[in-house]
Amino acid sequence: MEYRYIIVDDEVLIRKGLISKIDEITSLKALCVGEAANGVEGLRVIGETNPDIIITDMKMKKMDGVEFLERISERFPEKPIIVISGYKAFDYMNKAIEKRVIGYVLKPFSPEEIEKQLQKAIEQIENQKNFFILQEKAKSLDQRKIKDILLSAILEPWNEALEEELRQKGWGLDHYYLLISVYTKDRKIAENAEQICRSYLSDIRHEFLLNGFGSSNGFLLLSCREEKLVSKMEVKAGHIAGHIMKDAAGKIFICIAKGRKGFGELHKNYVKNEKLVCNIRLEDQKRLFYENEEERDEVYNQEYIKDVFLKIKYHQEQAREIMEAYFDQMDTKRYSLKAIGNACESIVSMVNQYAVGVGVDTDDIMSVFYKRYLYCDDLGKMKNEISGYITLIINSIQLKSPDQNQLFHSVQAYIQRNYHRKLTLQMISSEFFVTPAYCSSLLKEKLDKSFNEYLGEIRLEKAKQLLKETDLSADRISDEIGYSNPKYFFKVFKKLTGLTPLEYRVKEKKRNAL
Repeated sequence: MEYRYIIVDDEVLIRKGLISKIDEITSLKALCVGEAANGVEGLRVIGETNPDIIITDMKMKKMDGVEFLERISERFPEKPIIVISGYKAFDYMNKAIEKRVIGYVLKPFSPEEIEKQLQKAIEQIENQKNFFILQEKAKSLDQRKIKDILLSAILEPWNEALEEELRQKGWGLDHYYLLISVYTKDRKIAENAEQICRSYLSDIRHEFLLNGFGSSNGFLLLSCREEKLVSKMEVKAGHIAGHIMKDAAGKIFICIAKGRKGFGELHKNYVKNEKLVCNIRLEDQKRLFYENEEERDEVYNQEYIKDVFLKIKYHQEQAREIMEAYFDQMDTKRYSLKAIGNACESIVSMVNQYAVGVGVDTDDIMSVFYKRYLYCDDLGKMKNEISGYITLIINSIQLKSPDQNQLFHSVQAYIQRNYHRKLTLQMISSEFFVTPAYCSSLLKEKLDKSFNEYLGEIRLEKAKQLLKETDLSADRISDEIGYSNPKYFFKVFKKLTGLTPLEYRVKEKKRNAL
């Protein structure tokens, strides 16, 4: 590295000779960028050239070395000074020591002597640079730490472990805080926001925080000590948000929560803003929301969504077409992203529940819904991905579903285990995720009888067994096999056997007695 210096001496020959000696030094690179004959000229040259090192004589006209050193120590305290003098006067040397000069060299001197002093000056320059770098690093780390703590206070429920660190940095826990959440893909938003804040928030403490490394989304945190200043802070927040949106490139959405006392409210305000931003419409480019502006609307009611699910369930080969039609009916001009998200979540939840029931793995795709589609201009991406997901799940269900014989045996076993309940085709079809009509036709095909006929036969055989092997009353047996009305049981029993339950019991006892 080349170091720049000036020489202040009233003798031209001394100045030129010194420059020549320094040029001969090979251990360092130094360039003379200015000369002066006295202290007045010297101060002017320093201001014009900003040298790294100052070399000066002590005895000069207009402004001598003593006054010159005084002025330098006031205006340029960081610059190393080398004094050259033909006088070994005590007051000169004492003043030089007092002003912390690098070295005091007596004329005449050798190149080695001036080289030694220059090396000392360079060492001081490098030490100052390193110290400054360390200071900046420490300052940067401290600022980063504070930003991380503030970010934690926003993104996570209040943790009292942060309290002491925030207090030490001047963030009072009893101050009032206002949170502005900024949602955008503009990577320059942090830089722009900082500039805007410096212009408009000079009287309000503030901090702009990016929501994670590499993120363009961020938060602007405003703070004041007194409650009476909160309204002023809220007004300024609106102005700042307007300027940030104006300068942003592409889509940007900003949510402003009300100013509240204490850090414990920050996370609650963050959650409110996260819900608030979901009220954008896909066609929106720039939108500003204030607290309590949440819209309440729904694209489809639950009854309609259930009907769509049943269509998918019973017409699985048409799953994608059904889902695409589901999206095609959504009016993006009318409904917010939140309303569309609710409609998607309902249908996805029903399909996932159906899939889990037959042992098919599912994904929680709705957990990233709003982050994924917040900046979309239309439903194209959402329609393709969610319709694709549901189609994939339905295909997996089809692959995992039992074949017809397995299903029949499962249904048959279920009826035999549950004949004593108030069993219906609807109950059975829900258990096996098929339609009642399909369940009925399956039993008819395999048994050549209807569901009610098959259930009646099972109950009849159980009734005969209980009449032969127990002393239970006919009314009790009726209840045991699933008939809540004993008279109806008697009627069915006589129709199928030609005997009443009591007649059947007597007949069986006589037969066994023979």
